[in-house]
Amino acid sequence: MNVKRINWEKIDAQKVGNTVWGQLGDEEDLDDVLKYLELEQHFSTNPVKLFTEKKNEIYILSPKKAYNISILLGHLRMSIDQMKQALYLMDEEILTPDLLKQLLTFTPNKQEMEKYDTFNGDIEELSLPDRFAYEMSRVPGYEQRLKSILFKANFQEKIDDMKESLLCIRKGSLQLRNSKRLTKILEMILAMGNYMNKGNQRVGEAAGFKISFISQLEVTKTSDNKTTFLHVLANAVYVKFPEVLAVGEELSSIPEAAKVSDIMVNQEIQELRKVLQVSQIKVLQVSQIKVLQHFISEASDEVQALFRLQANAMEDFHHVVQYFGEDPKNITTTEFFGIFADFIIKFEINVSSLDFVSCNDQANNILNRKAACDFEEPSSRDFNVCIRCCRDWKSPTALWTS
Repeated sequence: MNVKRINWEKIDAQKVGNTVWGQLGDEEDLDDVLKYLELEQHFSTNPVKLFTEKKNEIYILSPKKAYNISILLGHLRMSIDQMKQALYLMDEEILTPDLLKQLLTFTPNKQEMEKYDTFNGDIEELSLPDRFAYEMSRVPGYEQRLKSILFKANFQEKIDDMKESLLCIRKGSLQLRNSKRLTKILEMILAMGNYMNKGNQRVGEAAGFKISFISQLEVTKTSDNKTTFLHVLANAVYVKFPEVLAVGEELSSIPEAAKVSDIMVNQEIQELRKVLQVSQIKVLQVSQIKVLQHFISEASDEVQALFRLQANAMEDFHHVVQYFGEDPKNITTTEFFGIFADFIIKFEINVSSLDFVSCNDQANNILNRKAACDFEEPSSRDFNVCIRCCRDWKSPTALWTS
């Protein structure tokens, strides 16, 4: 067999002398090694096929779906039989929510299933992704089984999330209804507003006001445009009713309640019940799924309990909305609680600025006293009070989040 030539510059035997080449052993000692290297196979000048010709495979799945299944199988490192076994046993350690979502995405569509159903050839003739899809689709109720296991895997998390949302609505409603500090602040706002609106038939002598007004108090400026109605209110409360300043402590659940949409929660609960009902019907049609049947029985009880909690939460919400003179039909939980969450943040920003001004004023008074009377040293108590006041001052964000 002809082999490729090595293009080097040859040194004659007479010239190797004391060079490294002259020290080498007899080439015959390497004959066995040369045979092992199969140099003729590696460097033959005849064309050699680098890859064996691939057998003809049958592809039924779309190229994209087949490609994605190939990647999935590479990651799983499991045989098709092992995957089928996990599905029959409903092994949730193997069938994680992420894997179930992928399997559902790669489920054969109607046209592909028809081709599988009419396929009469050897299964080995199918491409690997097609063999996987074909074998898995032979599992009774394959797609519904995947959906049911996924529903089961995500069920408790969904239930817990919705419970937490509904409890936020209940807590927020009860806190607003029972807050004495908030009531005092609203009383102050009403008194200030009626004083300013005196003599105006349209807005004067109000018995109350639409609660959305409390989120707009900073819009009304003072005559010199240096401050706002909200700041004047905060100052009045700061001076006359300091016990009311910590209104946010009584309304600690309001920020979270403002993030809850009663509309979205209701949609999620209805969807949960719908999926559960469909799963119940489908599971009864598939034999040997006792695990799912037991789960659906328990899940039905959980969903019913969730509906009862929703009814109680919305009843509390409707009562508190009416308590503040609003119509429950015209306002959502997000809107209603959002009004109070916005007000408390703005109110505490103004209160914290008053704290800071008070601290500065106290420090200036001490320094002024010292400047006026050189012989009168300010007491250590004065300095300690001032230092403690400045040290304990918190930013508005810290006040709200602490």
